[in-house]
Amino acid sequence: MNDPKPEVLYKYRAVNKFTLDILVSNQIYFPTPAKFNDPFDTKCSFSKSIEKASYEEAKKAFGSDADGMLVFKAGSSKSAATDKFTRELSQKGILSLCETKNNQLLWAHYAADHTGICIGFEVSNENSLGDSKHTHKVNYTESYPSISPKSLWSTRHRKEAQHRVLHTKSKLWSYEQEWRCIYPEGDKVYDVPGRICEINFGCRTTNSDKSLIKRILAGSNLKFYQAELKQNDFGLKFRLAREF
Repeated sequence: MNDPKPEVLYKYRAVNKFTLDILVSNQIYFPTPAKFNDPFDTKCSFSKSIEKASYEEAKKAFGSDADGMLVFKAGSSKSAATDKFTRELSQKGILSLCETKNNQLLWAHYAADHTGICIGFEVSNENSLGDSKHTHKVNYTESYPSISPKSLWSTRHRKEAQHRVLHTKSKLWSYEQEWRCIYPEGDKVYDVPGRICEINFGCRTTNSDKSLIKRILAGSNLKFYQAELKQNDFGLKFRLAREF
């Protein structure tokens, strides 16, 4: 079952050369998992049954999947199969986004202590963010996803298992409220997966940075918002920003 997608997905950024490049070029970098700040990201555990898998067990697992059985009968080693599985994961390009713009921890961690910006990307059926082939919500669990023999030797089941691994993180990261847009090849710059539709300035973003960004995006069909601290509780509110 697919999670209902928000209308906008957000990227928290410091104001620097790389962020300005995104705004000027309408392109953004999709890193591979090796570039992430979480060494546990895209990790999985392989079922013990993989090491003991016999021809009869594989036949039962694959059923009518003739391609998978051909690979098994050809003598593909179990270590080679697990290596192939993890190697394919390591090559993916992953753009991490958040479903809200008022995540205080992300403002602190990724937007330079609230001095940066939060870029809003439009989600629609016409772009990659609205396409379930590319974009899904992250699930947060206590343990690595477990991979069965069927997931290694069957192309269809391997892709399904890799999808599960790519969208699973530790519960410790659940505060990030993450969605991922994934392309087959990472460590590359791609066109933004959805139109930039809003820019949110942090409560500490300088006026000079605001003015610079507004000049860069002059004539663009988007809105600017200013984050402000709520008066009576720990939270942020946003107002339409017209003047700085």
